[in-house]
Amino acid sequence: MRQVTVVHLSDLHLPLADKVAWSQMLNKRMLGFVNLRVLRGKHMSEPLALSMLRSAATEPADLFVVSGDLSNLALPGELERASTLLHAAGFAPDKTLVIPGNHDRYVPEAEASRIFERLMAHWLPVGFADRGEYPLVKKAGSILLIGLDTAVARGGIRSAGYLGQPQLDRLAAILRSEEHQGLWPVVALHHPPLPVGTSFLRQYARGLVGFAKLLRLLEPRGATLIHGHLHLQERRRLGKLEVVGVPSISKVGHSLRDAMGYHVYTFTQAGLKNVIAVRTVEQAQGPSVVRHELAAVDIG
Repeated sequence: MRQVTVVHLSDLHLPLADKVAWSQMLNKRMLGFVNLRVLRGKHMSEPLALSMLRSAATEPADLFVVSGDLSNLALPGELERASTLLHAAGFAPDKTLVIPGNHDRYVPEAEASRIFERLMAHWLPVGFADRGEYPLVKKAGSILLIGLDTAVARGGIRSAGYLGQPQLDRLAAILRSEEHQGLWPVVALHHPPLPVGTSFLRQYARGLVGFAKLLRLLEPRGATLIHGHLHLQERRRLGKLEVVGVPSISKVGHSLRDAMGYHVYTFTQAGLKNVIAVRTVEQAQGPSVVRHELAAVDIG
């Protein structure tokens, strides 16, 4: 069976294009707005990000994945603009899997109203905004691409994700399905399915509740898990599982590990063959696009 190529990008986080009504900011969004203006926004480059989007869309891939945080504050204008930019860059909905990140569910009303699903409806199955349940599934050649939803609204500065038993049960049913036997699972989610550090507080603030159950479910079969959220490149191997993190596609960085970019994965029926990292690195002479292979690190 032929090789399959998947392009993965995440954490668009583009600066706000429209004025924001103060009535929309009387919640956690005010904290995020200040952070965007004072800190986060200074490290984002919209022109370079749009260039990287166009580059990613022109890769000769079978499938494309956008693993969340298309917005900053889960405002309607942000999500509408993200959808428009994906179209303009050249992504095709039938070949693209889009899942939410914590910034796309930034406040409880955004989660309750399913604003991500409603405004990104063109990228989701028909009718999904009203009744659909994750995971999402797309097939190509020897792989089964599965999109999980780990995004929940949190208070304060907490951005941790959550993966509950009902979604894990649906994932288990997908993996057991006769039509999916012999396919290599590629599981996309926003939050990393591994500890994000040695500190309990860091895991509480930024980690994923339920990741251990996910790993136990996938380990007997083997799988590749791909995520965003941390804005860092990582490729870690844990037994029959590999976990690959991609940086933000809009955050300016000065090293290959944190520079804006995307990943190009090549799969065979036996699993992940290689990962090519495409980065725009800020250097003294200006931004430079670099392609390099990302090696795996064994962690257990």
